[in-house]
Amino acid sequence: MAENARPPVLDAIEADLESTAFKVGVARGLWRLVEAKFPFYIFAVTEHGLEGQDKEHFFRLELTGFPAAAPWVQIWDIARGEELPVPQRPQRNTLQNESFKAWQSPAVYRPWDRFAGAHYGWSTKYPELAWNPTRNLPFVLNDLHQILNRGGT
Repeated sequence: MAENARPPVLDAIEADLESTAFKVGVARGLWRLVEAKFPFYIFAVTEHGLEGQDKEHFFRLELTGFPAAAPWVQIWDIARGEELPVPQRPQRNTLQNESFKAWQSPAVYRPWDRFAGAHYGWSTKYPELAWNPTRNLPFVLNDLHQILNRGGT
């Protein structure tokens, strides 16, 4: 790579942000990009509440080595610039409790996360959710949106 060449990771991120899937999610009010300061990107993902009471939840993605390396994703306190304390995280159902719990790593507990995905054989147990280099940012954002908007357990 030439001395001043743009790192390929930035091209991959930009391609995802320009993709139809990402733009459709923005247009539908599912998510939006809040801040981009490589390697950290902050996205707001919408939880659609009853009677139109939508709420945004913020997620900070660390994207070093993306897409070969999975993103490291934290649920984020945008006002304080730090990980959202556990009592303030969405906890309406079992999936939210599991995905946003405090565990040994400050990461969202999902098979596609850089740290969580390396645990418990998730790549074989949940291949539809495990990270691989063909995955993209809309894949992650869509999963977060589904977690936030799933009813029941």
